[in-house]
Amino acid sequence: MLYIVADTQYELTQRILSEISICEVKIIDVRNYFKYKSKLLKKICTLFFLLNFNPSCRFYFSTAFIKKIKDINADDSILFWDIYSLDLINGIASVSKSKNIKVFFWNSLGNNKSIKENLRLKKIEKMKKQVEFLTFDYFDAKKYGFKITNQICYDPDKYFVETNHLKDSDVYFVGLDKGRYETLNSIYENITSLGFSCDFSIVRDKSSPVEINSSFGLSSLTFEDNIAHINKTKTLLEIVKENQTGLTMRTLECLCFKKKLITNNKNIENYEFYSPKNIFILGKDENIEAFLQGDFDDSIKFDKSNYLIDTWLEKNLWSIDNECLTMQQKKGAEQN
Repeated sequence: MLYIVADTQYELTQRILSEISICEVKIIDVRNYFKYKSKLLKKICTLFFLLNFNPSCRFYFSTAFIKKIKDINADDSILFWDIYSLDLINGIASVSKSKNIKVFFWNSLGNNKSIKENLRLKKIEKMKKQVEFLTFDYFDAKKYGFKITNQICYDPDKYFVETNHLKDSDVYFVGLDKGRYETLNSIYENITSLGFSCDFSIVRDKSSPVEINSSFGLSSLTFEDNIAHINKTKTLLEIVKENQTGLTMRTLECLCFKKKLITNNKNIENYEFYSPKNIFILGKDENIEAFLQGDFDDSIKFDKSNYLIDTWLEKNLWSIDNECLTMQQKKGAEQN
C-alpha cells in the first residue's frame, strides 16, 4: 500500500495523484490533521524536534490520527508530496513503522520562506536517518544533499477542453507575481512592439505594484482553463527564481503540447530535448522575433511517459534506475 501525504486543496496535485494506476493508494490530506494552535506551540514543537523528542508530535496531531499512522505496516510506503513542514514530516515518520518513507519537493526550497535557512538545514540533517528527500532542482540537491529526480507532469491526453471562446496568441503566461511583474511587463512590451500577441495573466501577491498593465488578466485560472489557453498559443513564457535549475511544469507542458518556450533557465540547454528552434533563453539568445516566427522542431527527443506519475513512482519509490537523468543534465548541475 502507498500512503501519500499531500495538501489536496491544489487542483494540480489532485489531478496528478488521480492518475496513479500501478498500485493501491490512500491519500492523507494534511489540511484535516495538522495545525499549530499558536506561535508559542510552534516554537515548543521546534525545540522538541531538535532535541529528538518525538512525542512532540502529539501537540499537533490528534490521538486518532497518530493511531492511524501507527497502523501503517512496515512494508507499506509513505510519500510526502510537496509538503514543506519538516515538523509534520518528522511527526509522522517518528511514529510510523514504514521502512520506505520519501519526501518529494515539487518546488525549489528557495521559494519557501516559512523557516530560517540555518534551522531548515539542521532539521533536514536530523531527518535523513528516517526519510529520503527527493527534488527535481539541482541547486537544492547540491545544497541539501537530496536525491535528484525528474519533474512530473499531468497526462495531457486525458483532458479535452473547449477553446472556441479564446483568441489565438503568440505568447502565453500565467502565474503568481512573485516579484516578477517588472520583468513580465518588459517582455510583454517588447513582444507586442514586434507585432506579436500576448495572453498574460498575473495573480497579485504582496510583491505586486498598485498599478498593473491593463492588458494583463488578474485572476488565477482553473486547470481546464490553463489547458485551453495553452492550446490556443504558440509559445509559453516562464520566469524562474534565481538559482532554480530544474525543469518546471511549464517546460513539460511545452514539450507535451508541442509549444515553444521562452525561459530564463539557462540550464535547460543541457537537456537532450533542447532545440534553439523551440526554446529561447532570456539573457543568452538575441533574436526573439525570428524565434517567434519559426516553427516547432518536431525532431527533438522527448518521451512523455518518463514524466508521468506512474513512471515516476516506479523509478523513485521502488529504486528503479531513473533513465530520465542524462549525463548532460548532471553536467549542467555541476556547472551551477
